[in-house]
Amino acid sequence: AATVLLTGAPAELQPLDRMAVALGALFHDAGHPGRSNAFLRATASPLVSKFGEPSTLERLHWSLAESCLCHVEVQREMLSALSREDWAALLARIKGLICATDMALHAETLKDLEQGKRDAATLAKAILKGADISNVARPLATARRWADSLRDEFLAQGDDERARGLDVTPMCDRAKFRSTVHMSCGFIDAVALPYFHTLRLVIPAAGAFATAVEANRALWEREMQQQQATKNKHKRRGEQ
Repeated sequence: AATVLLTGAPAELQPLDRMAVALGALFHDAGHPGRSNAFLRATASPLVSKFGEPSTLERLHWSLAESCLCHVEVQREMLSALSREDWAALLARIKGLICATDMALHAETLKDLEQGKRDAATLAKAILKGADISNVARPLATARRWADSLRDEFLAQGDDERARGLDVTPMCDRAKFRSTVHMSCGFIDAVALPYFHTLRLVIPAAGAFATAVEANRALWEREMQQQQATKNKHKRRGEQ
């Protein structure tokens, strides 16, 4: 997804920016433990002590990225193509991009686009953010597999919260969970579609993502209607 968006990115993005986005996409979820930043904070996770706040998870992802990129052999190869100044700048940009994928910063990224910011840092951040939330734009079978994985991750966190006597995060509450389809449509309506509709004003290639999301949304909507019809049918039979 990042590669597709980079292909149509404006000229403000220099080669170093593009490289930062590509590498940021590769590492942006490295080592994810399947729990949210809020959960880590509420449980006083050792990760918070080690990596700090805010964006504990994103700091973890960057730490793993840095350990790989700064491996002596990788660094030697990179420095054969880049000056030390460019190498240091590249690492700093990757760190900033990975940390910006924190969903707590999503509204800020969207606002920057809506306000017409077009500098390289904003564009790079916007592209990686688009790639990060692009699973709902994939072919439906693939999007469904990702949605199933996210559902399992969210519900497992909710079960963990309940077992620890913590307030259960609403979207992770198994007792209130409706269906994977409802979850996906909610994410599309609240996050993905507004974002890709805005991003395509800057990067036309994002229009294909918006179209794909809308198509998946329509298919999932039909599935929700079928589920409801089946539920209503069973209810009527039970009342007879």
